Amino acid sequence: PLTINGGTLSIGNQFALGTNSVVVSNAAVVVNEANGLVSATLGANNFAIGAFVSNQTVQLNGNAAVWTNTSNFEIGLRRAQSNQVTVANGATLASGGSVRVGWDDGGPYRSLFNQLIVTNGSTVWLSGNAVIGDGASTNTMILVGGGGATTSLWNNGGANRFTIGNNGGSGNRVVVDGNGVNAGAVVTNLTSTSGTGAFTLGDSGSGGNTFTLTNGGRLFVDGSGGAVIGYGSS
Repeated sequence: PLTINGGTLSIGNQFALGTNSVVVSNAAVVVNEANGLVSATLGANNFAIGAFVSNQTVQLNGNAAVWTNTSNFEIGLRRAQSNQVTVANGATLASGGSVRVGWDDGGPYRSLFNQLIVTNGSTVWLSGNAVIGDGASTNTMILVGGGGATTSLWNNGGANRFTIGNNGGSGNRVVVDGNGVNAGAVVTNLTSTSGTGAFTLGDSGSGGNTFTLTNGGRLFVDGSGGAVIGYGSS
């Protein structure tokens, strides 16, 4: 894998990393998607780990490890399987747009088994919608607390939805585990200005998706829309 320890790596093209896996410690990665991928639902300039490829990984480790995307961030794009991003030990993933884990516009059983794991006091910030399994199946997001004073945080940025299973995606799951500490893992700042589910489990023909809130994990849903279980789905 490509190891980055100290300094800043700037990425200006979707294919700059190729199929290489990446380990980031005590360093910053800044991605400017001026030459990013085009998505039918998110528009131009998206950056994906696992774009048309499988088994690509990114590990962000430690308080000084920060990955910043200027626009949308995706894990597992079109026929992409078993790609994984791990944000651990106080690291930060920040997206200037949406975050999607598993996306495919060609059928829900092609982008499979992609994962985003956030643990031990780490943080995900985004300024767009979060979707786990968008036209894709059996994808996962796991948020686990540090078991002490450190809270693992998912901040949806306000005015943005959090959806598990969309556009026919099935078997996707999200786990928010406080690791035995009250508010040890928190998903917050979810809002829907359209009034259709700030938090939605199963949207647009998607079935068999799951959400687990356990061991002191917390989910906070703001604004209109509230929480919806099965919106046009089973």
